[in-house]
Amino acid sequence: MYGINDFIIQAREIIANVLQFMKDEAANKCCTIPITNFKERLIAATKIAERTSRDIVKEADDVRLGAASGFSRLIAATKIAERTSRDIVKEADDVRLGAASGFSSPSKKRKRPSPKISIPERETEVIRTIVYNFYVELLSDEENATTQTLNDEVSD
Repeated sequence: MYGINDFIIQAREIIANVLQFMKDEAANKCCTIPITNFKERLIAATKIAERTSRDIVKEADDVRLGAASGFSRLIAATKIAERTSRDIVKEADDVRLGAASGFSSPSKKRKRPSPKISIPERETEVIRTIVYNFYVELLSDEENATTQTLNDEVSD
């Protein structure tokens, strides 16, 4: 099963393929495939399978004619902002030039919460030892563990 990031990566690759197709045509100053043959142009530009292109064309016709309310798979994956489009173009150039090995998955940079307090490693080891010894004594003496007895042990 594909996740949202897999579809977004695929969308980015397709956009990059279309971009490269258009750049190639612009460099040749002519259409490599006649404009009247839109299905062949679609397959060449996107580098998708013929069966996939047929499904998309049929689905687009259904949406246009009102037989469907929207595309069945991830409508949001293809609605991209201008900035995202610029990033894809830059990333496509990097891939083409060999500066990058493939397309990256977009990810949010989330701030990680910092620990409430910072304890030096040496003190952490002391605390671990106290807690370990407390439970070893507890198991051997079979007395009930309470926070008060643990606090008494730490304060000693």
